[in-house]
Amino acid sequence: MRRVIFPLLFLLPSCKAYVSYNPKLDKEDLPKQCAEIHDFVTENWVRHRKLKCHRFFNKVEAFPYQYKDCLLSLKKIQIEQLFGTPDDIHFGSYYYLFKKDCENKNEYGVYFFQVAFDGDNVRQVDAGEMEYKEIK
Repeated sequence: MRRVIFPLLFLLPSCKAYVSYNPKLDKEDLPKQCAEIHDFVTENWVRHRKLKCHRFFNKVEAFPYQYKDCLLSLKKIQIEQLFGTPDDIHFGSYYYLFKKDCENKNEYGVYFFQVAFDGDNVRQVDAGEMEYKEIK
């Protein structure tokens, strides 16, 4: 019995459905008006291990407007390093998708954070709830 339990203890942590995301750039590499957003991402950005989806958090619809000046000052590469690979790209805009339960097959209740670009510069940020979106 001991031989079976011991290996199982090592498997449990690897079974987590969600993983925290740590930005791939340092705070010091961001413009001064972006000092807080690095911490915000570190605290709130939790991605599903297998699906293109992030765990919903209460400020998902408000944070792009709270940090709008910062976000509009960033380049595309900084967005990728700060938030990770987008869950969807549509007409050149990056979409990060959020849901309370990513594994729930009900496609409603999906929130988004959108970053639109003009070349390599951020042109616009938006957030809201989608009427329907299939999570893959």
